[in-house]
Amino acid sequence: MAARHTVCYLEAGAIISGFTLRNGGGVWDGGGVAAVASGLVTNCVLTASSAERGGGAFRGVLRNCVLTGNSAEYGGGVYWSTLYNCTVTGNSAEHVGGVHGSTLYNSIVYFNHSLDGSNWGGYNYSPRPACNTPAPRRCRRAWVTVTPIRGS
Repeated sequence: MAARHTVCYLEAGAIISGFTLRNGGGVWDGGGVAAVASGLVTNCVLTASSAERGGGAFRGVLRNCVLTGNSAEYGGGVYWSTLYNCTVTGNSAEHVGGVHGSTLYNSIVYFNHSLDGSNWGGYNYSPRPACNTPAPRRCRRAWVTVTPIRGS
């Protein structure tokens, strides 16, 4: 069996920008990126990676990123992260296919898949102006807004 490794690990204050991170296989956290809370991923594509938590990304701050085609047991796209102007689509997980336990600002989360049927959710999930499709089972329609986030 091939070894599984996270594509990129970011320490406090580290930044990665302008890359496509693919085919990672984090044993536990973050197939594409695993970061401490202040690690910054900007203008990147995170794709085709897998992990126990956060197939695309685990923790850190993501700005202007696309997360697609990732998989995990929890949070197929992302887990415990902060996203600004990101798109999370086409990811899968056993629990919460797109975004798990994260804060989103002006981001799009759509058509992610999970066994529990959720596109987003989990502990501390906090969407700020965002578009979520399909809408959560408990809601009748998705929350869609065009209000810009000031100062970010």
